[in-house]
Amino acid sequence: MNDVSTRRVSGAQRRPFGSQNQKLAYAPRVGYHRHWFNDDPGRIQTAQDAGYTHVQDKEGKVVSRVVGVNPAGGALTGFLMEIPEEWFEEDMARGQELVKQTEQAIKSGAVGGTPGQDGRYIPSTGIKITTGR
Repeated sequence: MNDVSTRRVSGAQRRPFGSQNQKLAYAPRVGYHRHWFNDDPGRIQTAQDAGYTHVQDKEGKVVSRVVGVNPAGGALTGFLMEIPEEWFEEDMARGQELVKQTEQAIKSGAVGGTPGQDGRYIPSTGIKITTGR
């Protein structure tokens, strides 16, 4: 039988079993945006190609967590990666520009066809999108 007293932790270190805590929480780094990437085929390489690098812990090991089950039934691993905040903001602005272009195409009725030639109706005032805000 195991001696339970040798496995005890102090009250300050103890986390109650079943307590609500963020399993993927990790300290931020000023000037960097951090993101967890699943180890799906090609996903880590794609992140690296975009400028992300692996976050390392105090011992120099890559920070990772088991985050689920992969299609083969084994563990799906998530890796914490980071990119300079400036690059992240540029990427988000680029993505927002694509959203604006798509919204404009929707408003003009020019998504997936040719207005006036494929039978769709576009009001003379154009298409209005509201967000409820």
